Amino acid sequence: MSHAFQVGEVVLYIPGHAQGDPLHPDVELGVVTRVAPSGTVLVRYAVTRLGAPTMRFWDQATDPADLLLLLRPGVTPNGTHEPPPGETPVP
Repeated sequence: MSHAFQVGEVVLYIPGHAQGDPLHPDVELGVVTRVAPSGTVLVRYAVTRLGAPTMRFWDQATDPADLLLLLRPGVTPNGTHEPPPGETPVP
């Protein structure tokens, strides 16, 4: 069963030729901006191949099977809604 992506989630796009390797040089980091009724996920990518920074001003339709969820909005990397231990919340 695949993840039902939501707007604001941070994702990695892992192309098929990367064979699931999240460290492959063609992997891209992005943010979900829309989920179409067909299930296609629209992603605004912030970083492209080899980590070269760029800004895309459009959304790229992406097959959800090629996406890996990294972070949900409002949830910290430790899986809670609280800041990680030793960190103070930003107002």
